[in-house]
Amino acid sequence: MDIKKKQTRQNTKVLNLLIIEDDKGEVALIEEYLHKQPNVRFKIEQAYSLSEVSAKLAKGGTDIVILDLMLPDSKGLDTFTAVSTLIPDVPIVILSGMDDDTYAIQSVALGAQDY
Repeated sequence: MDIKKKQTRQNTKVLNLLIIEDDKGEVALIEEYLHKQPNVRFKIEQAYSLSEVSAKLAKGGTDIVILDLMLPDSKGLDTFTAVSTLIPDVPIVILSGMDDDTYAIQSVALGAQDY
């Protein structure tokens, strides 16, 4: 094995990521982008609705969440509040197609890591 490849693998951090997004195409784009990142590997789980989230989080071990605010069974800041209540110590990054500064400001004020 090439020494450089071995060192890269040893320095790779593994993060458990939960993507909460109802659009499978968006999930695929996120995964494609994340798999290109150097020195970090993501173990990715997906939830397509808020109702799936509790079961995924009950397993524990989630390091970070990527969250869409508009799900089939939850909309807007209520989505963020519901998820952050379940995992208050896990960073949540909101990815949304909504171009609304008010949502961004309120989400961060409520505790989102980024919007």
